[in-house]
Amino acid sequence: MHAQKVENHISEILDADITTLLKTRFPDVYNRLRQEKCTLSEDRVRAMPAKSGAVTLSVEKNGRNLYLHSRYDPVREAGQIADQYPDMEKYRHLIFYGTGLGYHILEFARRYPDKQIYIHEPDADVFCHFLSSGNLARLPARSLQSLSFGFESEDVNGLLKKMLQKAREQTLVIELPAHREIFPEAHQAFSELFKKRIQERRTGVVTNYKYQKRWIFNSMANFPHVLHTPNVLMGHDGVFEGKPAILVAAGPSLNQEIENIRHIKKQGLAYIFTVGSAVNTLVYHGIYPHAACTYDPQKVNKKVFDKIVEQQIHEIPMIFGSSVGYETIMHYPGPKLHMLTSQDTVAGYFLKTASGDAPPKVADAPTIAIVTLELLARLGFSRVILAGQNLSFKDRKRHADGVHYSKEISDAEMKKALWIKDVDGGEVMTSQGFDSMRLQMEACIRMYPDVMFVNTTAGGAAIEGAPFRSLKQVLKEELTGPVVDENWRVMENHCYDPGYLENRLNEMIAAFDQHRALVLNIRKNLQTVEKLCRNRNFSQASKTYTKIDRLFSDIKANAFFKTFILPMNRVYYEMLTGEIRSLQEEKNQQKKGQRVIDAFGRFLGACDKDMNMMTKVFPRIQSAAQNYIQAAG
Repeated sequence: MHAQKVENHISEILDADITTLLKTRFPDVYNRLRQEKCTLSEDRVRAMPAKSGAVTLSVEKNGRNLYLHSRYDPVREAGQIADQYPDMEKYRHLIFYGTGLGYHILEFARRYPDKQIYIHEPDADVFCHFLSSGNLARLPARSLQSLSFGFESEDVNGLLKKMLQKAREQTLVIELPAHREIFPEAHQAFSELFKKRIQERRTGVVTNYKYQKRWIFNSMANFPHVLHTPNVLMGHDGVFEGKPAILVAAGPSLNQEIENIRHIKKQGLAYIFTVGSAVNTLVYHGIYPHAACTYDPQKVNKKVFDKIVEQQIHEIPMIFGSSVGYETIMHYPGPKLHMLTSQDTVAGYFLKTASGDAPPKVADAPTIAIVTLELLARLGFSRVILAGQNLSFKDRKRHADGVHYSKEISDAEMKKALWIKDVDGGEVMTSQGFDSMRLQMEACIRMYPDVMFVNTTAGGAAIEGAPFRSLKQVLKEELTGPVVDENWRVMENHCYDPGYLENRLNEMIAAFDQHRALVLNIRKNLQTVEKLCRNRNFSQASKTYTKIDRLFSDIKANAFFKTFILPMNRVYYEMLTGEIRSLQEEKNQQKKGQRVIDAFGRFLGACDKDMNMMTKVFPRIQSAAQNYIQAAG
């Protein structure tokens, strides 16, 4: 009964077209309006006639009436706002922050009907007046992509998520000029969150572009090593359960903990895992950790272990992520164990456990420290003690002693530094990258509430969820007796199902041939489109688009494409799918045909290069798989 009253209340202030639009296109907005009882109360926000006869809005603030639109001619003002944006050809996606009654949104839609429109109004009362004006229903339905309201960060996040899912070209934020002055807090919160989400998006795209080929090429090159080394997450048989581990990073504060770590190793008081360059510092001081963990897909990651290779140190086990730079593990002299990574689609396709389950993986992360944090928690350690995890600038040093390739923090880096909270409650300087790592580490810690995390990094950044205690104090109060089983790394090498591997290998060989045939067929159809458009036979061209769509659907379902080609071209794939979506709105048939040819041509051209490489590398995967199958007997 109450819901019906609210429904009636909404219908009293919104006309039928707006109500239908909200119900069908934006049901989340409609339901929130029902719950929050959208009203046109004039206690704060008032609609009143302007001198031109149009309606304007005033907002009462601190005893004053402030106007969101001109008191004289709001429609003319909307044209003046649009005049301030002359280079609109550069943009496809327009975010309107602050609606007022929507005059400026209508003007932009009239001038630029091909643009995609996203609307957000932080003030609920203003939003209700905007809806009641009926201007929302006057916008072209195909242009309107998103509608949201609210001041809270989750409201803005909803808008940005939808925009970033669709937007591939440049995006322009258009603000209602008076809105910033009247609602400064909401504007600042939106601006900061918008910058953050765009930066995250750009970082993700850059990371994908930078590593998309290395991740898969490494996974292919490392596949023989994966087949013939233990999966550390599968074969430990609870040997670490309830015990403490020390995660040693190479921050400069590690220098003052060397003797404590030496004592812990000698007495077997905790398992010691190094991440990144920290293995060099410990080896420099004559301490061999229980394992050195590595994950970085770049070729340069190899130099972390150069000294160990040169000195032929055989006593330090390496735990490598399966998508690590393949050069890192080629000549490593010590024993090796692996952890499958979320970027490794090769292992994801070929491998199952003996019980038929997907083997466990660690999630992708910006640094090996975060990957290892997850690994230690999943191995069953009850306490994880962080050492050398500065995540900040200390004495302008980047690493502890013994890291032969370390360089000091530059003047340029110091100028860009941020101030954040340190472990003692004061402040410490850090970089944007270090701070991002800190936030990701905190997120990882929150995922494992049953594990006790302690940060012993003197002078380092405060890490939420890992309270600071000195390593000396932890050693005295908690690490009081030997816990290390020196045989911990004796695990079964052949931990994957050979029968499943054999079946998947046969399927992949067939998928390889099918993929080549599908690509050839698409290319023939693109040539057909070119001829038909040249002859202005657009009806037949349209039928050919349908054939190309079907062929592309078959390619997307192809195992070879999904496992190898797509992950190596994920950025190009996103660009192609974004272009395909926008092609639906292209009215110029000649232009549409050329865009189809260009979009698919670019994508297939990028994929062709990887296909040529695959003809050389795929036989190695076949050989490694066949050897594994034969050895299993």
